[in-house]
Amino acid sequence: MDGRAAGPAFGWDDWRGGGSSHDPQHPGRVGLSLGATEARSGPSPGPCGCGPSQAPAKRRFKKTILSRGRWAFLYLDEAEFHLNPGLCQCWSPPGERVIVPSAGQNRRVPVFGALDAVSGEVTALLTAKKCGADFLDFLKFLSGKHYAEQERVYLFLDNCSIHHTRAVREFLQSQRPRVRVIWNAAYAPNLNLIERFWGHLKRSAIHNYYFHTVENLEDAILGAIHSINRQLDHPFRLNLKTVQPLLAAA
Repeated sequence: MDGRAAGPAFGWDDWRGGGSSHDPQHPGRVGLSLGATEARSGPSPGPCGCGPSQAPAKRRFKKTILSRGRWAFLYLDEAEFHLNPGLCQCWSPPGERVIVPSAGQNRRVPVFGALDAVSGEVTALLTAKKCGADFLDFLKFLSGKHYAEQERVYLFLDNCSIHHTRAVREFLQSQRPRVRVIWNAAYAPNLNLIERFWGHLKRSAIHNYYFHTVENLEDAILGAIHSINRQLDHPFRLNLKTVQPLLAAA
């Protein structure tokens, strides 16, 4: 597999008991602010609906998991980026119509991605095809390079056919119990947080621009991911009330 990569867990009950750059003509317009829960004013419910008194414990929990690097919780999915540019809302001078050129003959760039729900970092691999063999290579890339030291890795996956090939199933089985899979409910892509990342990436750095070549498009994708990863401070608010049943289902 020839691919290009970008990139560098929750256990509430367990814890409680114990490079490329953008085209110069297209500077990165990226700045990610995603969250498992939307920011709200006032106190938010604790992991068991216990109110604001749980907030300090949640902060200590997150700090402990991050410092020890014990577990990882990854939202995985794949996306396609097209040489024919997508369109989205943008600014233009009053009375002027924005014209975005296109390639005529479209070409696609498949990207496999994993969003770390604790650090917010996205690890991505650009491939020639979107198939089971390339997805298996991405899983090996993750487990062997980026998350080899974690005691346990949870993978949140949808039921796409390439996630259920025999080779993928055999690999996942060979990694148990360290690697566990949580299968997403059917027709519920909104539960996979990396879907929001793909949308943000396309709107902020890819849409409304013609890159001329696949190589330029690949550079823009990797450059945007690197830029977003560098800007991440505290992109997520942990929703442990949601995470606990996910862990129980793994």
